[in-house]
Amino acid sequence: MIPQTPIQTKLFQEFASYDKFIEHFKPANLIILYEDINTVEESIAQQRISIEDIKILYTTNKFHAGIDYLSRWIDYLQEFLNINNRLTKVRDVATVLYKDHRHFYLSDLAIIFHGILRSEYGRFYGSVDSQTITTSFASYNVSRYAASMRAERVISQVIDRKMEDIKAELRRKIYEEVVDEGLNKSVRFAEVEKRLAQRLPDILRTEREKLMKEAPKQISSQE
Repeated sequence: MIPQTPIQTKLFQEFASYDKFIEHFKPANLIILYEDINTVEESIAQQRISIEDIKILYTTNKFHAGIDYLSRWIDYLQEFLNINNRLTKVRDVATVLYKDHRHFYLSDLAIIFHGILRSEYGRFYGSVDSQTITTSFASYNVSRYAASMRAERVISQVIDRKMEDIKAELRRKIYEEVVDEGLNKSVRFAEVEKRLAQRLPDILRTEREKLMKEAPKQISSQE
C-alpha cells in the first residue's frame, strides 16, 4: 500500500515490512515505548500510529495486518496474565475490535493493557473471555471520546480568544510587506486582505496543532 498520511509515510520509511514493524512495535514493547503516556488525554494529544495505519501499510491480499496486530495483543495479554483457560477465538475477537476501534492509537492499547493489569475493567479469574475484552475496549472508547470532546472545547475556546490577536498581528506584518514592496496605496488594502486569506488558515492550523499537544494541561487547569 502507498502511505496516505505523514505518519504513514514516516512509519513506512522506518519499517518497510510488517516483520520489521512488529520487531519494534510488538505488543510486549508498547508499555515501554509509550511509558510517558499515562492518560487518554496524553494519548490523543497528537496524531500517532493507529491500528488502521497498520492495516493500510502492511495488509496484503490474504493477510490483514490490523487484525493480526490485535490478535498478537490479545495473545500477549493472556501470556502476561498467565491465563490457564485461554481465549480460543482470538482472531474473531480481534476482528470485532478492529471493526469498532481501528482508530485507536498504539498508545491507547498500552493504556488499556495497563488498565487491565490494574483491574480497571474487571478482574480475570484464570480465564479471558471475549466479552470482557470487548467491554474493556468499549469502556476506554467512551473515555477517549469524552477526552477528545473536552480537548476540542478547550482548543476552540483558546483559538476564539486568540483569533483576533493572530489576525491583527498577521495583517500588520503583511501590511509592512506591501509597503516595503512599494505597492500603490490604492491597492494595498486589497492585497493585504488577499494575502491574509491565503496565510491565515495555515497559521491557525499550526496554532491548533500546538494547542492540541498542550490540551491535557489546558484541560487540567480548567477542571
